[in-house]
Amino acid sequence: MKSYAARIYSAAVILIAIDQVLKTWVLYQLKDSEPIVLIGPLTDQMIANTFQFVFVANTGAAFGFGSNMTVLISVIAVAVVIGLLRWSRKIGDPIWATAISLLLAGAAGNLIDRIIQPPGPLRGYVVDFISIGRFPVFNFADICITFAAITLIFVTLTKRIPEGRNVSE
Repeated sequence: MKSYAARIYSAAVILIAIDQVLKTWVLYQLKDSEPIVLIGPLTDQMIANTFQFVFVANTGAAFGFGSNMTVLISVIAVAVVIGLLRWSRKIGDPIWATAISLLLAGAAGNLIDRIIQPPGPLRGYVVDFISIGRFPVFNFADICITFAAITLIFVTLTKRIPEGRNVSE
């Protein structure tokens, strides 16, 4: 069986780097500034800007849920990252490897924020910055997690085996 672990780790590191560079830019450019509107309201009746970059300190999970459970969310994220690192050594299918790379990058990217952002390790906020209409603000790591979920649904529906074997084996 061919393992995709090195590819998973390499892809995850590249995606984490992109995530952290974008978040660093947001902290320096937007933390105490007005949002950068890329596409404004399309009509006079629209109140919300259609697409903008804005700084949001998210202490919760997706969509800001659980903002009073930052430490618990952080501990779960640590467990997820460790589990994905261990499991990735057994992955022998390229599509599963893609999904695991994306999930690992997203979980680790947001975990890094929770470790390095105020008020301190495992209690910090996640830097969110992409605002589209009335949808909750999100970040690049969240995009990775979303695409990982879509890919995992696909591999589950097509009955692909993570270890790279056929279902009939």
